[in-house]
Amino acid sequence: MKFSSFRTFFASLKEKPPDKRSTGRFLRDLFEMDPPPDFMPVLRDAAALAAGAYRIRTGAAGAVAARLNRRYLRLRFVQEELGKLDFKKAKNGTAFDDFIFEQTDFSTYNKIDEDIFRQFYIDGFDDFSSAFFEKAFGISREAALAAVRKGYQRTGTLYLQRKSGTPDGSGGLPRFLLLSIMRTLQTSLDFLPLIAAEEILAECNALIRFLQKETRPLQETLIDAESFFYLARNFNIFFGCLLCSLDKAVFTHDDGMETLLTAGPGQGKAAGNLALYGVFHPGGKACTIPLVSTKLRFDTVQTSFFQ
Repeated sequence: MKFSSFRTFFASLKEKPPDKRSTGRFLRDLFEMDPPPDFMPVLRDAAALAAGAYRIRTGAAGAVAARLNRRYLRLRFVQEELGKLDFKKAKNGTAFDDFIFEQTDFSTYNKIDEDIFRQFYIDGFDDFSSAFFEKAFGISREAALAAVRKGYQRTGTLYLQRKSGTPDGSGGLPRFLLLSIMRTLQTSLDFLPLIAAEEILAECNALIRFLQKETRPLQETLIDAESFFYLARNFNIFFGCLLCSLDKAVFTHDDGMETLLTAGPGQGKAAGNLALYGVFHPGGKACTIPLVSTKLRFDTVQTSFFQ
């Protein structure tokens, strides 16, 4: 495809911040782009969602779609587990977390389907911060990931938990701690943002470098080297417009349930700031959770995008 539209977009940032029209055109061009699969995975996936082109069962999910799907799967699992609780077994004075722990069947972690293992226990680590693991388990995210990988062995289409005492049997961690990590990865809703501003900025900078390289053999006007500066200067508005472009986007999961994305003012401590929410429907019941919170005032981006 021609790259002149991208150069026009970045050049326009010298004169004014992006708006609904320019951001929409930028995302449409990204959606039609055909670069290597590992190039701008988050931006391109966001563009596909904005274009309404996503149904996870049509093929492998991209970066943002996979993150959305993992959030849905956790919500669905938690709802199913809560439905299994027998509250008649609750003892007076027992904390709710302890009550759930007492009824947890940890034998389900002895063998795990490879698709579930990949989603929750390999890719799923990216949904949580290092601080999350340090607070919950006193170890880094990397140490937890290493323990899970060493604690399981792939056999056919299953991952089997290694027996205690065998080489790498627990990844150097007590078995109860390994099981706690496995359970937490499947049930915790303490997520990182669905889309991080830092990764979008990094991918935009990569696109500028790509354009500089691609236009040179064509002897066209090179993209202005100052584009990095103009992008950084206008990035908050651009990121806000990107999130707003996902407003009312619908994502269909492999079980047919749909998740609706909505952009609007945040709540609580983030009241008045732009936020992106996901309205999930695990088991057919609506459940709304914040996906991205920003420090950008909603009124500011509203002027650029919604009007």
